[in-house]
Amino acid sequence: MKRIYAATLLATAALVALTLYYRSEPDTFNGIADTKEIVINSEKPVEIRRMLVAQGQIVAAGDTLLELHNPELDFKISAITHELGVLKTRKSTHATLSRSEIRQLQAQQQEKVGEILAEIKELEAQYNLNRQLMSELRSLDKDGGAAEEDGSRNPLRIKIESLKRMLELAKDPSRIYVDRLSDALSSSGDPLIEQANQLEEELGMLLEDRKRLIIPAQISGLIGSVNFKIGEKVSPFAPILTLHAASPSFVRGYIHEDIMSQVALSQTVSVRSGHDRHNRSEGQIIGVGARIVEYPERLRKRPDIQIWGREIIVRLPPDNRFLLGEKVLISLSEKSAPSSLGTGGNPGKGESSGIGGSAGAGARAASAPIADAVLDILPERSAQAGSLPPPAEIPGIEASGLLYLKDLGKFLVISDETKHHPVLFLMDTLARIEKELAIHGLDAMDDMESIAADSAGALYLLSSQSRTKKGKLPGKRTVLARIARTGENLELQAKVQLFDLLEKAARMHPGEDWAAFLREGMEEGTLDIEGMAAHEGGLLLGCKAPLLNGKAVILRIGGIDRVLSYKAIDGDVAIWKSAEMADARTGTACGFSDLLLYGGDLYALSSGTVTTGKSGQTHAGELWIFRGLADKPERLRGFDGKKAEGIAFGPHGSGLYVAIDNGSDQPSQIFKGVKP
Repeated sequence: MKRIYAATLLATAALVALTLYYRSEPDTFNGIADTKEIVINSEKPVEIRRMLVAQGQIVAAGDTLLELHNPELDFKISAITHELGVLKTRKSTHATLSRSEIRQLQAQQQEKVGEILAEIKELEAQYNLNRQLMSELRSLDKDGGAAEEDGSRNPLRIKIESLKRMLELAKDPSRIYVDRLSDALSSSGDPLIEQANQLEEELGMLLEDRKRLIIPAQISGLIGSVNFKIGEKVSPFAPILTLHAASPSFVRGYIHEDIMSQVALSQTVSVRSGHDRHNRSEGQIIGVGARIVEYPERLRKRPDIQIWGREIIVRLPPDNRFLLGEKVLISLSEKSAPSSLGTGGNPGKGESSGIGGSAGAGARAASAPIADAVLDILPERSAQAGSLPPPAEIPGIEASGLLYLKDLGKFLVISDETKHHPVLFLMDTLARIEKELAIHGLDAMDDMESIAADSAGALYLLSSQSRTKKGKLPGKRTVLARIARTGENLELQAKVQLFDLLEKAARMHPGEDWAAFLREGMEEGTLDIEGMAAHEGGLLLGCKAPLLNGKAVILRIGGIDRVLSYKAIDGDVAIWKSAEMADARTGTACGFSDLLLYGGDLYALSSGTVTTGKSGQTHAGELWIFRGLADKPERLRGFDGKKAEGIAFGPHGSGLYVAIDNGSDQPSQIFKGVKP
């Protein structure tokens, strides 16, 4: 009996120990170090011509990874080149024949003129002789008027006048075939020239596509996998090779669903290697899953026992010494107090400010299910927006956009009014304007409303495309420019009149919804584009006006390199998103005043005008977020009726800098460190 009691006691103790084991360390959990991986593929069938890297090789950004070959592309280039050569030969032959005919006709014309002049001289001599003979006849002196009348009716005189009219006709080139042949030699209206120009544009686009078959490394890092060899054919979108950073950029961890740990976005945590306790680093929580998922088998203490928990993403500093795929231990920092994890709406409306309890306890998490696109550096997110920090004033400009430059640790500020020539302003992190930066090669640009940068570092500047108060639309208000930047030096790379390109594209695609939207804004004079962001080789354009059925519209123009190179939009335009963005204070339907892509999310400023009386007006507008580029935005905070026109995250995601345009009679303002 004692043995039974002892066995029961031991079993109970083991059960308690096992329970405590699985429920121990409530502020510590496991994770796996990982990094964002870039997959190299092609949207068309290709052949591997050269493979310049091997699995595990270290590469630098810009190094050539591989060269592809597209036989179909080469065939098209060859066919268009041949057709273009035939057209040019036909045009040259036609021009030669036309010039020969012109010379022949000109010779015939000169010969005809000479014959007419000779005949006129002969008739005039005969007429003058007849008059002289008639004047000598005294019998006619008594009736001089009759003689004069006879002269006006003289057949020789009539024939001379007729020949003079023929001479004028012969001298007038517009009445003969020479003029038509001369027009045929000019480029305007010649169908051969028009056809050749179209083929040259198409050939230029195909040659650009062929250049893109040489694939460079987008980042410095390691080659993860190489899936094809030289000479092999690759199907569209099949992964050819993968590239990832040399060290992990994030940790994907899991907290057990029964653990009551206080975890919050932007909280500092300690990350330690699972096999080397001396290898540790600090991290920051940038994502908290909104659902309970199953643990990966590798993180289970008993692989045969299923465990469920909440996914946590921790950002690592770039200089960490962890290995890709290494198992790590994450400990919550005792110094950092958790912030709330609400959705960014108004507090006190049934939303929990923390994550205490299990997932079914009614807590409402802020972040959506974590996707791979949200693995870049993400900003702080808070359920309660809190009060605005005191703004800094920047007199002399009307700030309408911001862009943070990591290499300089400063901001570029644009102004929608530049008196003499287009310039950008360099601003430090304390919101002090340091200097003006001239844009070499850009002579005129007005009403600059948005600035963005692509992954290669090129800057894009956009005018509002809107009419002046007098209803005029000068060319300097319709500019889209790409600027190359080296340090503080700015050089114009390309420039187009975007309004004209959009208008032409809308006419060529009358059945498209985006075309109808643009035509309405252009015909009514309400088109106003104030937000812009670079996105997957194209540009997102946030329209302040017009609205589409009460919704604000974001247009997407694809292939921006082709647009700037050939000064034409080939129809790669779409209404990327349309969303209701009514102001919470006034209910005013607003449009976009700025866009910012950051960490897989799209941040947006809304803007609208509220009439407060016969002549009084105030501004409406708020900060929104399209989490994970979702279709429906989430309201984050307002700006107390101020006209917010530009947003950018500061150093290391340390809150937003927001530019407030107070008009020409008051200094602009910059809010620093605004928490979303």
